[in-house]
Amino acid sequence: MPKQKKKTDGSLLKVAPKKKKRLSQRGLDEQYTGPEPEFYGPVKDMELARGFNYYNYHSNVKDAKKYLAEYLVERNRTDDSKMVKACPDVFVLPTYGWLARMAVKGAEFEETVQEKLDRHVDYLCTHGFNKLEKRDEKKEERQVGPTIQDRVKEQAWDIGAELEKWKDMCTSNESTWALVSLQNKPLEYLRGNNCNQAHARVIKKDYEAELAEINHAILKTDEDMVEGYSHMSTSDKHRFVTFLQDVIDACDMIIGESLANRKQRTKKPRSAEKQVAKLKYSPKNDDLGIVSEKPLSLIGATAAVIYQCKFRKIGVLIADDSMGFKAKGTTILNVNENLSVRKTLRKPKEQLKECKGLSKTKFDKWFTGINAVETRLTPRFGDDTVILKVFK
Repeated sequence: MPKQKKKTDGSLLKVAPKKKKRLSQRGLDEQYTGPEPEFYGPVKDMELARGFNYYNYHSNVKDAKKYLAEYLVERNRTDDSKMVKACPDVFVLPTYGWLARMAVKGAEFEETVQEKLDRHVDYLCTHGFNKLEKRDEKKEERQVGPTIQDRVKEQAWDIGAELEKWKDMCTSNESTWALVSLQNKPLEYLRGNNCNQAHARVIKKDYEAELAEINHAILKTDEDMVEGYSHMSTSDKHRFVTFLQDVIDACDMIIGESLANRKQRTKKPRSAEKQVAKLKYSPKNDDLGIVSEKPLSLIGATAAVIYQCKFRKIGVLIADDSMGFKAKGTTILNVNENLSVRKTLRKPKEQLKECKGLSKTKFDKWFTGINAVETRLTPRFGDDTVILKVFK
């Protein structure tokens, strides 16, 4: 006899099999140890023993520390709870963690037991406080330490130490300075000492400030500068200006070379999903019985057939190269606008039915056979555009 079907009351959801709840490891173990005990008021020795047995079996020292923190939070001791959490696990005695958990579950202990629990909590708070204090000290040390800018300045001053010696020679005997200036070139020196654009900017800033001062002294536009450089002769001042300008020009060269050799950051290409996110199209047209392809399939395709419902126009988009189409907003990019054309359909429902399922070659013949004037197809999509076919 054929097997009879089970009768239903019209709802398949009611007779659908229900998933069995998956048991956790603790749930499996509790089949043998029983569930976590509950406590109500003062506890007896037997209840304490049962609680210790349960927590010793199911929990570890990390759980004990968590139970102690929860115990303190329940008693509005939030700051102490943070110290217990910061305390290293090595100082935690699990037994007191079990007592804290029992207290949270409703247990009330004898005075001696409560005192021991409170004493252990204070002990953990002390170690936790010390740990937090050391952490804060290390944090302050890191904050007080030199910044990247400080390191760059220090390196720049080390590089510029030799330049400072040359600067002092500007006030020496003219023949001595002429010999030194021929042997030492600021640009060659900076390059030879691995001066980068960051160092060059620091050095340049200092030398520009000094150049401004000596110019004030030469032009006598600042009395203080005139008095400050009065120990130098006119020729010394001009030699000094020449040297300062040479160093500044050398720094400009280092900065310029760095910018020229800097690797340009390559722009990350936009994903296909982001490209078509704002592309307008019509998912379907019930009157014509046509359904659109997903816009995502256009990205990278080399040809596509679209239908503009509003104007009864069927069009063929041709990509400009083998990279295929891209999209930006409501426009398809990388389209060959000379080859992309459209034609008007006189009987769209019948004609669109004919082109369904046609291969690329057969579609070409079908499209060529449409007796209509070809016009250019603009690659801008609208709410009436249906994507009929996409060819990769």
